[in-house]
Amino acid sequence: MNEKDLGINIDGVRQNAIKKGIHEPEIFAVSALEEIEGKLDQSGYIPLRNYIQKNITGGKAPYKKLIISVETLLNINEKLDKEMDIRRSQLDADKLFREDVQKTLDHQEKQTNEQVALLIENVVSRFDKITTRYHEMLDERLGFVNVFKKTLQSLFNKKDSLKFWLEQTMFGMESELRDGMSYKLSEGVKNISENIQFMVKTVDAKLQKNPTILSSNQEIFRELADRRASIFEELQEAFADFLHKEENFYDKELVGTDRSFAPDFAAGSGIAAIGIILTALTQGAIFDITGGILTTLGFVFAGVSIGIKRKKITQSFRQAINESREKLQLHIDDKLQQYIAGVKVKILRNFLEFDNYLLRETEDIRSIGERQKMIENQLSEVHKQLSGMI
Repeated sequence: MNEKDLGINIDGVRQNAIKKGIHEPEIFAVSALEEIEGKLDQSGYIPLRNYIQKNITGGKAPYKKLIISVETLLNINEKLDKEMDIRRSQLDADKLFREDVQKTLDHQEKQTNEQVALLIENVVSRFDKITTRYHEMLDERLGFVNVFKKTLQSLFNKKDSLKFWLEQTMFGMESELRDGMSYKLSEGVKNISENIQFMVKTVDAKLQKNPTILSSNQEIFRELADRRASIFEELQEAFADFLHKEENFYDKELVGTDRSFAPDFAAGSGIAAIGIILTALTQGAIFDITGGILTTLGFVFAGVSIGIKRKKITQSFRQAINESREKLQLHIDDKLQQYIAGVKVKILRNFLEFDNYLLRETEDIRSIGERQKMIENQLSEVHKQLSGMI
């Protein structure tokens, strides 16, 4: 082969070696025929043998081989570190997402409880307005002239008696309280229901937007990426299922199964049932409180006669009203706050497996990072020692 063709072949081999990652390849052109014919100076085998003797079979060749092996391990460790960076980024994104969900739930719970306080304020205001009017009416009707007049009229018609009038007045007050407070409750419950639904829907929306950084095409952590994707997909499916089951938003212990106002889910399912549940909880307070007032005042008025002092009756009335107001506030506040906290807890239960994954992943990354750094330091030290032997 002439020199020109040989040069072209050598250059082709060099370019191919560079493409394979060998930046400064050693290339030897040899001829077996010339070697056989004894043309040792022309065959090209002498420089090849010298290279093998120097770099492979003799002298410091074993150290160079070890250095190459150590450099290979360092390259692998560097590659691992790059994929670990991706893994850390995914964990950081997952933790940020989880913290965002928690902050959303905490914020919405606080905001909803503030709406509960406003609801109670409006209901109690209505309660006070109605009971104050009836208290004034009672005080007026129990004046000496009115009592004497009622006593005389009752001699001819029992329906004109003071006792009958008191009973009818109390029934009237009960009816007004139920109607008036029910109206105020329905307004407040609508806002609270919408806020709870917003809380749930916001979490669902965040679940759909959590970024995937650690994809399944990772060379080293492909299996981990698939496992994380599976856990997150199960979380999304479980939460979607959670949204559409009304039993997740119904608490029998709070509502009570023997109530005449127990919720009817025909009007909706899942989060649509929240408004029905809240109405049941608050209407229960009205039935309990107004019924209690009627019973208490019934005992007070049972023995009413012309001899009973007006002051004693009105004081008993005011005491019953004050006790009922306090019970009303506590009942609504306790029931609704329990319900709101319960919905939050049920939402968080969906995240248990994902939270466990985050804990495991945090520990795994910490442990791998420590071992990886230790190995890198050891390999660097070995490389330094071997390089000093050449």
